[in-house]
Amino acid sequence: MCYGHVSLEPPVLKGEAHTSQTVAQSDTAMLDCPVHGDPSPVLRWVRDGRRLLRSLRLQPLHNGSLAIYSITREDAGEYQCVAESEAGVAERTISLKVQINGGYSNWEDWGPCSTTCGRGVQERIRLCNNPEPANGGKSCDTPSIDVRKCQTGLCPGTAD
Repeated sequence: MCYGHVSLEPPVLKGEAHTSQTVAQSDTAMLDCPVHGDPSPVLRWVRDGRRLLRSLRLQPLHNGSLAIYSITREDAGEYQCVAESEAGVAERTISLKVQINGGYSNWEDWGPCSTTCGRGVQERIRLCNNPEPANGGKSCDTPSIDVRKCQTGLCPGTAD
């Protein structure tokens, strides 16, 4: 009898074992996990110790990538690509950061009039913290100070 030599090649992931990716909120993240081995490894995606299941927003692709559509702040985190076959296991971790543009808070109350009598001005402000810009997101670009005229009555010694 003659037996053929069977050569097993454990899964090999191309590229770095740990990578980082930043994606703008509402965009699509494409987490890549190119792998080869013999026999062909089975690929699974894990986040926070739980296997990710296919959904409308999470789509494992045939090439080993994971597409995450309509990215939100909650999608940020560590994703593991696990390639497994009878010859071994290989893993890659991808840190996903979500780029968030800043948004304004509500206007604060009007401040006091700038004068104690006669005409003056009042100011109010709003902050760029709803949400704060994150991971390279844009800051708020319109004015954060609002001004209006005010009058606190006549000054002493002035006539109508």
